[in-house]
Amino acid sequence: MNKLGRGHREKLQQFMAITGVSEKVAHQALKAGDGHLEGALDIYYNPDYDMIMADGISSLCTDLQGQKSLALDTAIGMWQLLFAEKHWPLIDHWCEFLQYLDTCVNDVSEFEFAGQALLTLQWARHNKAISRDTWAQLLEFVRVVDPQLSNYDAEGAWPYLIDEFVEYLYENGVIQRG
Repeated sequence: MNKLGRGHREKLQQFMAITGVSEKVAHQALKAGDGHLEGALDIYYNPDYDMIMADGISSLCTDLQGQKSLALDTAIGMWQLLFAEKHWPLIDHWCEFLQYLDTCVNDVSEFEFAGQALLTLQWARHNKAISRDTWAQLLEFVRVVDPQLSNYDAEGAWPYLIDEFVEYLYENGVIQRG
């Protein structure tokens, strides 16, 4: 605190006394609040301050406009943001399934069923990306198919990745065949 001006030092000490945080956290909050104690406190106590809200997601989608696919990490992050608001009980399983496929590309011994070998080879060939069609069809799948898959039609026109996800749910005991 030696190099700080007297006014900033006082605000820093006040912030630390009010919140009980370290000097480093207090300094970051004051910096984010443009040196104003009240603004820093608002930022510190606002749990949504560093979250990407609807406008940020909209901007991200605009930036991605025109792309035919999304990198796996980007798609997973966007799904987690999207389904944080509109909860889909299978989102964690979907993300685990995609990450599992990603690891299988590097370890052929992980294959548990013949279809997975083909799927994983297709996955690798597409640079482990999520196509625009798969993205749109997953949103439709979430909207139309109930989380217990009781109305899932295996003969429907779902992308292969979604069909394999359903099989993954059955084989791992997440959902019981009905």
